[in-house]
Amino acid sequence: MKLIPNSEDKKLAPQRAIARKFCYKYNKTPPNKKNKRNIMLNKFLGTADHSTTILSPFYCDYGYNIHVGKNFFAN
Repeated sequence: MKLIPNSEDKKLAPQRAIARKFCYKYNKTPPNKKNKRNIMLNKFLGTADHSTTILSPFYCDYGYNIHVGKNFFAN
């Protein structure tokens, strides 16, 4: 049986704070700054590449557990 993490765990609160800060900064980055946005996603997500596109607004709780393949697009 796989153990599901408890979102109320005090150890997860700082990780959510990091994600909120990232999402705020990412969502404020202009859409025409695609290279900057891609670099941000590549550093933040578990797996992404130069072809990843996620339009704003983007929100997540942790980020490191998000893995996307080539040519991923989300709006």
